[in-house]
Amino acid sequence: MDIQVFLVAFHILLYAHTTDGLSKDISCSVCRAVVDEVNYSISQVDPKKKIESGSFRVDSKGNQATKEKSYARSEYHLIDVFENVCNKFTNYGHKVLDTGKRTLVRIVSREGGVLSMKGLTVEATEQQKYKFACHSLLEDHEEDMISLFREGSSDMEDRICREIAGLCEEEDLKDPLPVADFESPDEFADTDDEETDDNDGNNEDNADDEDDADRDEL
Repeated sequence: MDIQVFLVAFHILLYAHTTDGLSKDISCSVCRAVVDEVNYSISQVDPKKKIESGSFRVDSKGNQATKEKSYARSEYHLIDVFENVCNKFTNYGHKVLDTGKRTLVRIVSREGGVLSMKGLTVEATEQQKYKFACHSLLEDHEEDMISLFREGSSDMEDRICREIAGLCEEEDLKDPLPVADFESPDEFADTDDEETDDNDGNNEDNADDEDDADRDEL
């Protein structure tokens, strides 16, 4: 094989896949989902919740100087969020976009509604890969990520997923991550129709069994 052809093919494969076995577009989506999950967790904290902080210095009266600060975005809060964020990937599946790229989609609504699974692929083995990719991201960049989340930057996806982790290109971040639609009444109706058909079939089977039993008794 010509060496130039080999090098081109190698770089294409290197670009398309990351070391965790996920395609580059999914790895980018994992990073974006982490940012979204952390931001959501921060938004759920009561802004009035405070924690005490201070130094180990003690004044002449034996008192330690402390002060209150907001719990949200504190290092204590973010460490706690980061410890749990990778478990959120059991709530994700993926879909193929019109461009041919794949992207993660949250399949469990935070509001408690039922989401449609149309066009989505949900596999436990894939979810484990998302979770592993999440842990890898935190292992490599947790300190930088905590610093950025403490700042509360508005362009968190770009700074973390493109600049720091190098998992996304600028083009990847133009559109927000897609969200699964809520199930429509038609989908509920289709499900009810299927259940009704199943029940009708079971009732017919039971009626046939009863007729057979009556004949046996005669």
